[in-house]
Amino acid sequence: MYEVDWRGYSMPPSEQWYRSDAVPAAFRLLVATSNQEEGRDAYNRMLFAIGNNHAGCLYPAAVPAVPLLIRVVRELRGWPRWSALEILIECLTFGVDREEFVDPSGATIRIKDAIAAAVRSAREDIRRLAREQVVVPTATSAQDLLEQLDDESLTAE
Repeated sequence: MYEVDWRGYSMPPSEQWYRSDAVPAAFRLLVATSNQEEGRDAYNRMLFAIGNNHAGCLYPAAVPAVPLLIRVVRELRGWPRWSALEILIECLTFGVDREEFVDPSGATIRIKDAIAAAVRSAREDIRRLAREQVVVPTATSAQDLLEQLDDESLTAE
């Protein structure tokens, strides 16, 4: 499993609200969802773990969380996949509490660029899901994610 030092992403100004222990707990909830209500709860818990859901703002922890969310989209089915797609949509649309940060390895990361690049790397998988007809509304969420990804404000690299 991909190991992340979630404590390493606690930095001003988000450190006042960011709880590093909330991220692994949110992922555990996400992968265990079995219905839409649980999926919606996982969605909210994740968005509060990696940002402020009410304010529509992401913390630096969203950067390492997005590849894990993409992994859920690729490897799981049903409600966990749907919830991860919905979270990724918000990751593309939410603002950030800073434009860039220095990650625990010392690299300077532009938050929105890193998130968009990670989601872009899964474009073909998302396209495939957008074409699937399934009981869970995954296809609609995948299509919505593709539309956000294609938004011209995210296409500059």
